[in-house]
Amino acid sequence: MAAKKASKKSAKTVTAAKIPMTKSAMLDQIVQNTGLPRGHVSAAIDELATMIESQLNKGGAVQFTLPGLTEIEVKRKAAAEPHPAELGQERSRKTLTLDEAFERYQMASNVENSAYYLYKVKGSYNVWLKPRLGATGLDQITVEDLLKLKAEMFAADISRGYARWVISIVKLIYNAMAKWNLFRGFNPATAVDWKGADANMRRALTLDEVIRLLEELKRTHIDTYRKACFAVYAGLRKGEIHRLTVGDINLEINQLRVRDVKDPNAKGRVRELFFPPQLRAVIEEIYAERQLGDNDLLFETSFQDRVWLRVVNRLRFNDNREPMDRLTFHGLRHTYAALLGASSGSPLAVQKQLGHSDIQKSMMYTRLDPEVAVPAVQLLGEKFAQREAELKVNKLPRRKKRGIKDLS
Repeated sequence: MAAKKASKKSAKTVTAAKIPMTKSAMLDQIVQNTGLPRGHVSAAIDELATMIESQLNKGGAVQFTLPGLTEIEVKRKAAAEPHPAELGQERSRKTLTLDEAFERYQMASNVENSAYYLYKVKGSYNVWLKPRLGATGLDQITVEDLLKLKAEMFAADISRGYARWVISIVKLIYNAMAKWNLFRGFNPATAVDWKGADANMRRALTLDEVIRLLEELKRTHIDTYRKACFAVYAGLRKGEIHRLTVGDINLEINQLRVRDVKDPNAKGRVRELFFPPQLRAVIEEIYAERQLGDNDLLFETSFQDRVWLRVVNRLRFNDNREPMDRLTFHGLRHTYAALLGASSGSPLAVQKQLGHSDIQKSMMYTRLDPEVAVPAVQLLGEKFAQREAELKVNKLPRRKKRGIKDLS
């Protein structure tokens, strides 16, 4: 018993090392504690590493034990089940139809995406892509097919954002098939041009057309009329109108604080813009009908698309118009930009009111139709004529040339 107690006392105390040791630090500590030559210690460690590798390699003991210190064992895992999208990969890569490719894409996305996202993708696919391109092979779908689909969506008064979303589904399907080695070929969705479509596909109304539209909306549906006033008199988008609160409106100086719905930031960028007395009258009507606090939304109801289409069709604004030239609610924003640009002549004013970071975008919005441009040019000519009459400058006097004397 006494001998055991003596051996316990002579046992070496071990302190916990908080930092992992490198091979060099390990060699230094062993040499310092044992007094052995550094070369001998290094050779012993290298031999131990070789011994471990030989026992753990395939065909070896797959287990290594250093008594009293550590035990290492190799465990073989069963092969993972194939990815859902890889099922049926033995088929020829170019025989997949868009329906078959979408089925594989949907199976692979069940875990990666939310139920709402999948519901939205499937709904858009079944309405627009399945009836037109579902049975077509991936190698047979062309850019012209997608451009035709794009024109059909615009003809049905589908917004640019949703049309782009539908085409992006095709792009996602092709990218997924290429990633899973199920298709090697050109992705036609990448060649669909969207540059400038936001401005070019919406025409601007003339001043007379705007007045007719607002009068008809006021008789048909007062809520839609008021929302149209915010688009016509302030250039607001539909989403910006529905996010307006009472606290965003300053009637003392006729100013709005608008949160940009296109900003990816959760808080959103805020721009300040001014509005004319016509919009002030509409806001005062809303205040008179409802008791609202600063945080209350100005509009609680959603936009009535059917009412809008019924009024536009009744006024025949879209008769004999190309699909990309049909009037939508967003076209009122373009109308505001065109009329503001024609009256002010300043793209900077349009940029400030519409909240564009790039003035080139504002200049694209101020693209004028002949009905808007001709009166503006005529007004400019009248201003020149009026100024010429005031200064009595009908003909400028001839200027004498320098160095030539008048001998007459």
